[in-house]
Amino acid sequence: MVKKLLVASMVALISIVTMSISAVSAFFEKPDKVTIIDISKPANPQILQVLKSESEIKDTMVYGRMVYIIQKNKVGILTINDSGTISNKTVKSLPYPIESFDVYENMYAISYNKALFLYDSSFNPLGSLSLKRSIKTIKFYDKNHIFIIFDSGDIGMVDTYKPTDPRLVWRLEVKKDKINDFTFNKENIYAVCQNGVFFVVDISDIVHPKVVYYSLIFESPIKVITNDKELLIYDKYGDLSFLDISDSFQPKLVYRTNLGSDTNDIFLFKNYLYISKSNGIFVYSIKNHKLSYEHVIPLPTGAHFARAINIEIPPQKVGSILWSFNTGSEIRSSPTYDGENIYFASINGSVYSLEKSGSFRWSYKTRFLINSPTVIDKFGRIIVGSWDNYVYVIDSSGKVVERIKTSGDVTKPVGVTGSRIYISSEDGNIYAAENGEIVWKKPIDGWVTTNIVIDKEGVIYFGTSSGKLYAYSYSGNLLWIFNTSSWISTYIGADDNGNLYFGTANGFLYKINHNGTLVWKYSTGTVITSGVTIDSFGRVLFGTKDGYLICLDRKGNFMWSYGTQGEIHSIPSVSKEGFVYFGSNDSYLYSLNLDGSLRWKIQTDGKVYTSPLVLKDMVIFGSSDGKIYAINEKTNGLDDGPWPICCGNERHNKLLNF
Repeated sequence: MVKKLLVASMVALISIVTMSISAVSAFFEKPDKVTIIDISKPANPQILQVLKSESEIKDTMVYGRMVYIIQKNKVGILTINDSGTISNKTVKSLPYPIESFDVYENMYAISYNKALFLYDSSFNPLGSLSLKRSIKTIKFYDKNHIFIIFDSGDIGMVDTYKPTDPRLVWRLEVKKDKINDFTFNKENIYAVCQNGVFFVVDISDIVHPKVVYYSLIFESPIKVITNDKELLIYDKYGDLSFLDISDSFQPKLVYRTNLGSDTNDIFLFKNYLYISKSNGIFVYSIKNHKLSYEHVIPLPTGAHFARAINIEIPPQKVGSILWSFNTGSEIRSSPTYDGENIYFASINGSVYSLEKSGSFRWSYKTRFLINSPTVIDKFGRIIVGSWDNYVYVIDSSGKVVERIKTSGDVTKPVGVTGSRIYISSEDGNIYAAENGEIVWKKPIDGWVTTNIVIDKEGVIYFGTSSGKLYAYSYSGNLLWIFNTSSWISTYIGADDNGNLYFGTANGFLYKINHNGTLVWKYSTGTVITSGVTIDSFGRVLFGTKDGYLICLDRKGNFMWSYGTQGEIHSIPSVSKEGFVYFGSNDSYLYSLNLDGSLRWKIQTDGKVYTSPLVLKDMVIFGSSDGKIYAINEKTNGLDDGPWPICCGNERHNKLLNF
């Protein structure tokens, strides 16, 4: 059976979607590499991508947008993006070796040691079934039925209508020999045995199967493929036989050809046959049961196909998960984007860089936890503070180029302008640094509770636990202090006229001008817990402790609110269309329309503190479940308003333009 060859190398057929057009790709796997081939134009396939494999692969398959890489006791799950790229999702470890694996919708089936195990979509156990015979292969027929091929050669069917209590409904004894391979449609199972026998089982009544054909001796058949009214049987000597199965009770051999002794495997897609040989993948069209040569793709020696299902898949829905990356530790650091790569940090003290596809680039671990957003300066360096008292300056390749020491935890984002870095520390000081050296530091009343906002003249603005908003000049001179009566509890947002917006623990949202004079304030009656966003539609957006996202106009008049089931610490982000994105402690990321009505929401396994990063084709955010998520979205990108995201832009380095 071909599956025996797949331990060393294999291929899975996958589908990708660009806009509304389906495209199909194939995996050719060796122990250390996975080659993705686009066959959306079946006669002229093209290599798209090459991935590195971590360890020996036992099986590979595809279902919908998910690629499953089966290893000894692990299942690697990757996501197929709209662009056709493959991104990391997760790896699930099991307490036993995997003998056979299959998936259907939100259920996984795995066999081991004469037993069948069922799992839900999160790999939580559902149920199991002990059997008296060892299992060779399992394949879902539909959500409620699984076909089982036993090592003895028998074929059976398990009812999974109640996945907590699966049952073996029937078993057919195949006394002639063991089954090498089988395929099926809604009416019939087609199987080939080691001794060359080919047989057909009528499953139109799934509970009462019956053998309807038992004949046609083949020479060591190892694979059987069905294609509408046609069946292809391939043997280990390279012979390929075409059977007309328009009458399944009387299959007819209509054509036979030899593919050569160096043929490794075959795969059928639509009316094209892909033949894996030692020197490449040969493509043939099929017409009237005969092959016509089309094209060859050179590949490394030893490539084979693996089985695949759900070859054609629908376009990814807006609001669905494209990929996720698991850090294993809570994420409160809002992600940044330099136009190519994504940067964020985790509570475990590590700074991460991912490609837009979700693929890992690098990580750097500091000596203590990080909860502040990353910042990218004009040189492309990533700057972040840690609770180990240091600010780290990291180049885009992951190398630390500067470390700046303070006397306390650095829990808020730095401010950057040119080569100048402004740092707030829990030691009660504000610092200015250049080239890794402290230029000046100033003591303040309390500690900084906000981001540091900078205008084009180099004046910096920040708020503190003492309820004061400070303004310092570039040289470190105090310009003014604005006093509130309560802790300043949110990050600051700003508009193009230099007005600053922030919230306090006693429930007031303030708007003051850049000279420190009050313009207006709005009372919510509860603690304001998220920073402020100001978009091009003139809206002022922020979240509260009682779970509401509130929208005001620039004059401080109430426009609308949207209620969630948890506190909102996530600073809202806005797209050019006016769509609002924010997270809540109720574990959801929300997307709202311009009028505040719900567009979609996506649930995670933890609280969502981060400000979402809005790109044209995805929204990226982190959760306290330890994962960074990319959500499928179709917009024109981040709004071009004055402050449409945490810290003003995708790099968190916006300067006020006044």
